[in-house]
Amino acid sequence: GASDGVKQIGGGVFWRGNLARKREEILATLASLLDPKQNSDAYVVNSLTLVNFALETLTPERLTDVEIGILKKDLCTYLLSWSSTHDLVILSLTMRIIFNLFQTIRNHLKVPLEVFLTSVHLRILEHSANPEEREVVLESLLEFCREPALIEDLYLNYDCDVQCTNWYANICTTL
Repeated sequence: GASDGVKQIGGGVFWRGNLARKREEILATLASLLDPKQNSDAYVVNSLTLVNFALETLTPERLTDVEIGILKKDLCTYLLSWSSTHDLVILSLTMRIIFNLFQTIRNHLKVPLEVFLTSVHLRILEHSANPEEREVVLESLLEFCREPALIEDLYLNYDCDVQCTNWYANICTTL
């Protein structure tokens, strides 16, 4: 009867494979909302807020390879574009998302994290004449440093790797 129909619909919607595909579609859509070629600054503030919410609610253990790919490729590309803005709201949201991205899939982000930390954080600290921009970046770095064992991980995974930037040494020198 009717309850069998509800079970069938519910089973179809909440079936684990279907749910994963829906999450993949949502993440892809959210990432595309950050495309600077297609969206204005005002539009992107709302999009960044939605992306941040999605990252804060994701369960890292349940992410599929497709979802991780969307986060690593599309989202990181758009975040890198928005990190050069002088709009403090967008810059602050971008820094928050970079941190949440690190929290969500840190094991998959060695190269993107190095790019963000050197091309965004250090670039702004070393070259921005705007004290508010520097403050946003320092707050972001402080958030990273509050993470247990992060500094040790940065040193071991970047400074001790001859193919990577001496990120820990660079940040200490810059600060």
